[in-house]
Amino acid sequence: MVSKTITMTLAVWATLAGMASGQDKGRVPEKPDPTHANVAYGKHERNVLDFWQAKSGEPTPLAVFIHGGGFAGGSKENLTVRDLKELLDAGISVAALNYRYVQQAKLPAAHEDCARAVQFLRSKAEEWNLDKTRFGGFGGSAGAQLVMYLAFHDDLCDPKSDDPVVRESTRLACVAPGAGQVSMDMAWWDKNVPDFVSRSTNRLKTVAQWNAKWYGTDDEATARKAIADISAISLISKDDPPVFMSYGMAPESASPADATAANNWITHHVAHGVALKKLCDRLGVECHLQYPGAEVSYPNAVTFLKAKLARAATDGKTPAASRTRSPVRLQGVELGAVRWTGGLWKERCDHLRDKLIPGTIDDVCLQDDNGANFRNFLRAAGADKTPAKKVVCWSDGDCYYILEAISRAYAVTKDPALDEKLDYWIGIVAKVQQADGYVGSRESLGAVEKWAPFSCADYNMGHLLQAAIAHKRATGKDTFLAVAGRGACRRGRRA
Repeated sequence: MVSKTITMTLAVWATLAGMASGQDKGRVPEKPDPTHANVAYGKHERNVLDFWQAKSGEPTPLAVFIHGGGFAGGSKENLTVRDLKELLDAGISVAALNYRYVQQAKLPAAHEDCARAVQFLRSKAEEWNLDKTRFGGFGGSAGAQLVMYLAFHDDLCDPKSDDPVVRESTRLACVAPGAGQVSMDMAWWDKNVPDFVSRSTNRLKTVAQWNAKWYGTDDEATARKAIADISAISLISKDDPPVFMSYGMAPESASPADATAANNWITHHVAHGVALKKLCDRLGVECHLQYPGAEVSYPNAVTFLKAKLARAATDGKTPAASRTRSPVRLQGVELGAVRWTGGLWKERCDHLRDKLIPGTIDDVCLQDDNGANFRNFLRAAGADKTPAKKVVCWSDGDCYYILEAISRAYAVTKDPALDEKLDYWIGIVAKVQQADGYVGSRESLGAVEKWAPFSCADYNMGHLLQAAIAHKRATGKDTFLAVAGRGACRRGRRA
């Protein structure tokens, strides 16, 4: 059960740090009734949202509010009237949602709920007059964590799902988290957040207790996987959207003397924002960090959201950044992670594995009239005493190209025969490498000088590096990479 202290401190922050828009502090008007209230986006009783539709003849942007409360309290009603009205007046529709508390389902249940809510809202785009490409998010404390998760996590959409909602994107185009925590790793808090170890009542005695409280597990590996999957500090990458972070204290300020105030101060410390800001700057992600005394481009979160989500005033069209930026983020995968399961390319891959690779070196590439001549490597290594034959200058490069192909095939098949073949030929190449790092079969045999004009030395070196990297990724071994590295250093010294 989540402690009463953390529930109270985060809920207080969610109420006090309501993303104030800086409007006149006079009488607060009544909150407009939602266009659609308590709409279910999932199966749990807390999977509901309110939606306010901005008046517009064209599809509008959407600002999604996610409440705070330590993942144990708070509700969509925490959305302030001022923020709501300012966004609606700017032509931006607004949604506010609830999600499951940690007492009901451990993390990352709340994150999964919010992702589902965004997908649901996108599925309503035509009916509710929304522009799917211009979804932003804001919220405080736990809500700040959740909007950062939606902005920085890989897209969870599944285009092949039978559920049309799941086919929609979970990504946001901009986010404005308030007093957000960028990590849910207790060890990270111990190291980075002032007074967390000495004064915070939220800190538990052991990491195991922390993991059980938040993730419902005492298995360290399971908990660490969950932490990495929800923490902004581990999710952020160079293709992520703009972020505006706000905190209530400066980095150098001292914690309050009052214990309750200090606990709230520690829980929402600007150290989180400073850490993420440094990482964003390094990656080139647009990031604004607001705290007392800081100079920022936007006075508050709502102004930031309006600027990022509004249409260009000059031509009434969507800003270029919004038009061209897809909410879907692509990333590379490891060798062997993708396999053809049928069709033409599976047939070609099977043919490569079963027919071409077994016979390529033994039946073809030991012939002196072949472009890729492995026999010259054997001669240069002293394993073949036959006279050297003249070969094309790019012969070594083509040999490396074949070793790269075998490495890529091994990544998929894990065939020990391929691994053995790679080890053998990489060993031969290593024997050919000279003391200064230069590697070339023709040069070692005296057929041509090192780095001679038109010798294809750079071409061959490029294929050596490419093959060595593929081998490392496929097998985890450093043997080929060590040869390539010594050769590259030799080339660098020459250049």
